[in-house]
Amino acid sequence: MHDFQSEFSPQMYRLLEDWIAAGHRFWSLKRSLLSFDRYCVENDVRHDLLTKELVCSWMQAEADRSIGSELGERANAIRKLARYYIATGKEAYVLPAGYMTRYTPKRTRTIHLFSDDELAAFFAVTDTISLRHEADPWVAEVAPVMFRMLYTCGLRPNEVREIKCTDVNIETGEVLIRHNKELKQRIVVMSADMADMCRKYLARKAIFAPDEEYLFPRQKGGFYTGKLFTALFQRCWKKANPGIPESELRHVRPYDLRHRFASVVLQNWIDEGKNPYSMLPYLSAYMGHSRISDTAYYIHILPENLMKSNGISWEEMDGIVPEVSIWED
Repeated sequence: MHDFQSEFSPQMYRLLEDWIAAGHRFWSLKRSLLSFDRYCVENDVRHDLLTKELVCSWMQAEADRSIGSELGERANAIRKLARYYIATGKEAYVLPAGYMTRYTPKRTRTIHLFSDDELAAFFAVTDTISLRHEADPWVAEVAPVMFRMLYTCGLRPNEVREIKCTDVNIETGEVLIRHNKELKQRIVVMSADMADMCRKYLARKAIFAPDEEYLFPRQKGGFYTGKLFTALFQRCWKKANPGIPESELRHVRPYDLRHRFASVVLQNWIDEGKNPYSMLPYLSAYMGHSRISDTAYYIHILPENLMKSNGISWEEMDGIVPEVSIWED
């Protein structure tokens, strides 16, 4: 790696090396360290002292230009660098937890649970994408299958983006998820309809992209980046709501399809008379959660009429669902 240019380069290189050696995904950390490195170069910082003044001035600069999720990444990264300093016997200022909330408005992520009509309209748009408005000629083939797999398999956006053709067993409908949030592999099983769509898609892919290893490739090579994936999702959402001005259109994220998947599964269990509390371990394993509390969270976004179900012990549920801050490490 030869990206860093500031006086902090040696420490940042070693931190990244240790982070990678421990089996962690490193792009988020590296991205934030690069931002700090650029700030130090641009502001002519000629020392490697991680002082309070330097850390806070960089964080304030980031607060002026970044969105909430990026600010959280930046705060976590600079804490890791400070703790690395301390672990190696050097002094460093550790940014306190919750620091950014003193300088920026509190930001929350609003979940949008798609209605049946909204889903139908969204997927109708993905099925009729016009290449006149898209730079990638493969998008019309890729988008309908990619977004349906995201939803019907309850995947995280990065998981569906990074699936390789060899990860799909079209005979059994199994999909190996290699790169997830917890760095643990798992297998999900497609529905019969999804597996049939995927089978037909692979037959077409063998013609338009025979040498691409990723299931959902770009013509320029490789898989969709997070920004390209989200931008495509947003374009489809806007086209699915032509009668709503963009300024009034509800903001949605690809991740909202995962929320919808979880809520539908839980709703079906309640309709079948099953206790979702006892079924949570199954859904948790399928969705790749490391803690049951992460899955239990979805029960609290169910429609109000389901929240009143006598089959749910809400005291038990409240006991396993923690309050979560977007600024946590």
